[in-house]
Amino acid sequence: MSDPTTTKKRVANAKMRALKAA
Repeated sequence: MSDPTTTKKRVANAKMRALKAA
């Protein structure tokens, strides 16, 4: 069960985490 919404949210979370870590 892969939804586009969940994927987008996951990508946004990963991007935010990377920005915070950077």
